[in-house]
Amino acid sequence: MHNFRLQKLGLQREDENRIIEHLETCEGCKDWLYNLLNDVLDSEDGLIIHLAYAKDFNNEEEFKQVKNKCPFHGVKGNVVTIDEKLKKITVVCNPNSIPTEN
Repeated sequence: MHNFRLQKLGLQREDENRIIEHLETCEGCKDWLYNLLNDVLDSEDGLIIHLAYAKDFNNEEEFKQVKNKCPFHGVKGNVVTIDEKLKKITVVCNPNSIPTEN
């Protein structure tokens, strides 16, 4: 369970076969992944974890701005990981903090 979640957050190398295999048997990880992919995975202290993929942005520059501003809440996000191969940035933000200026 922990390895699966670490892989999806970009903290371990992703092995797509093992991820699919694990999801077939683990309801907890299915729920966790749903929350992560729908930008509602939160922590006890109110922080929210987001995955940003380059394919979801108009251009590379917009994607790279994720490092400076959470695209979901407009606040400064803390970058957890950057995966150049998968073009994925994992960001943690506090949606209750003051929005950043462009």
